[in-house]
Amino acid sequence: MRAILAGLAFILTFVATLATGFADDAPAGTLTAAQASKTVEDLGIDSKPSSDAKEIEVTWVKGKVPVPGSITLNVDAQGKVRAIDPLAPIPADRILFLSRETLQNFTLRWNSENPGAEHLDLENSGVLVLTATYPRASAPYDAAMLKRQIGTFRSALDRALDDLDRESKAHQSQGDKAYASDWELADPSKMPARAVGRLETQGGYICTATLVAEDIILTAAHCVMDDKGRHKKPLQFNAGIDHGDAVATANVTAVHVDPDYDPVHQFDGKTIDNPIFGRDWALLKLDAPIGRDTGTIDVFAATRSDLEGIVDDTKSDVIQIGYGGQGGFRPKLRHRCGPADVLDARYYTTQCGLVKGDSGSPLLLHQGEKYRIIGINYAWVDLDYVNHVFLVVGSAAFAPTLKDLVSGKLQATPVEDWIKDPSDDKTAGTMGQPNGRL
Repeated sequence: MRAILAGLAFILTFVATLATGFADDAPAGTLTAAQASKTVEDLGIDSKPSSDAKEIEVTWVKGKVPVPGSITLNVDAQGKVRAIDPLAPIPADRILFLSRETLQNFTLRWNSENPGAEHLDLENSGVLVLTATYPRASAPYDAAMLKRQIGTFRSALDRALDDLDRESKAHQSQGDKAYASDWELADPSKMPARAVGRLETQGGYICTATLVAEDIILTAAHCVMDDKGRHKKPLQFNAGIDHGDAVATANVTAVHVDPDYDPVHQFDGKTIDNPIFGRDWALLKLDAPIGRDTGTIDVFAATRSDLEGIVDDTKSDVIQIGYGGQGGFRPKLRHRCGPADVLDARYYTTQCGLVKGDSGSPLLLHQGEKYRIIGINYAWVDLDYVNHVFLVVGSAAFAPTLKDLVSGKLQATPVEDWIKDPSDDKTAGTMGQPNGRL
């Protein structure tokens, strides 16, 4: 799925010409916004006015992967240009194989090696942007000053793109694994890892799940339904398993998924700000209360305000534990896995880069001596300006249902009835997951 992140609606996708020289017929004297726009055109930059008269939408670089952006004009009371704020979001195809962590390190290094008004900024959404902070002029701009600053910005953009190209090629051999965050082995003899385990499903597929009650585990809905909507049979849950040795084991007896979960059309939209992304969760009943032995992890139904507070708190500690990669034999722990772009309490993105097998893995907020679940990982998508955006179902989506299951107010569907779904057929043993599923 390709989509443009919310907040980048100003970006155009048309192709432009990269000029190598300056035109001689630019307006003389101080510049109005309209004259500044004419000067930009004379530089050979494809442009057009935006809905805001003080903003010019441009395409900085042409080619197979064009780089669009904008120039915001700061004008005085007389309508004369006093400063410009150019902006160039870097397309995802120019930052291939670079994880969020790698981009963060690259940004810090590039800004240090390229001191000046131009600087790179990695936004919470994961979009990498080149911006510039030029001082407000004591006198209104003339064409020569505008040309100089635009030329300086374009030179900085060329340097950044060249450096990013070299960085991408250095990580290309890793493929999708390049987007995964660094990990360490979790200790399944201790909480919280002993309450997290490997869920095995029909067809030999695995997901990650977490004990949220004595006999209830939490995972992703697509672990028990394929992308065609066919029901899959969940088999066994192994808590804290490490090379075949589990802290506790139980069979799955019943299934409950969000009734509005739609695996067939889940990724049809052109944006990640879509309520359907808050539906990919499942609660499964077990045939034994093994949570009494392993311990359970509380679910924190965090509000959007709570999640944004975690983003803003540099001291917040959010970890992820999952069985993705290397055959799912050992639990892996990642740090710095808090929310990145909070779209809604029920769905948001995470800073953590994950791999297949991590579907259903919990994001755990560490507060004092306790860990609480604030969401589960379930997929990644590629957007126009971000590669591998990792999606999370927020705990607010499933916390009320968990409460009803625990109280007995709601009954899950027995596995025998679950696999008798009318759409099921003899091919239902294959998972058929698209590449974006973890």
